[in-house]
Amino acid sequence: MNSTRFRVTLTLLGLALIGVVVSVVLFAPTGRPAVVPDAVERFSPGQGDTVQRQVSVMVDMKVGYEIRLFVDGVEIPPEFLNFTEATGVTVWRPGEEEGNLAWPVGEHSVAVVYNRIVGTADTGEFTWTFRVQ
Repeated sequence: MNSTRFRVTLTLLGLALIGVVVSVVLFAPTGRPAVVPDAVERFSPGQGDTVQRQVSVMVDMKVGYEIRLFVDGVEIPPEFLNFTEATGVTVWRPGEEEGNLAWPVGEHSVAVVYNRIVGTADTGEFTWTFRVQ
């Protein structure tokens, strides 16, 4: 192999390496958790998680908040939410009442609109997505 061919090969390999590094930086997950409002203590499934079809949505709010839950743009009626007032935890899972027992495969979005019902006013909204396989 002559020196010109060697330089061209090294240059192409270097450019390929740079392309791989740039692709990883642009398209890989950031590794940072979703920015969560102070009123939300935790939620599941997590932002960007891949889960099974039988998963429940859980939102743990600080005590003294009420929420409205929207799944894929549809509000879940309060009577279908399992809310524990003492802990601020709300759980919902697709069931017979809604006509389906499991999540359809694909991407799903969850939005929580919250309102503080004790003390000073605090309202807001929090949205995240997850994938069902």
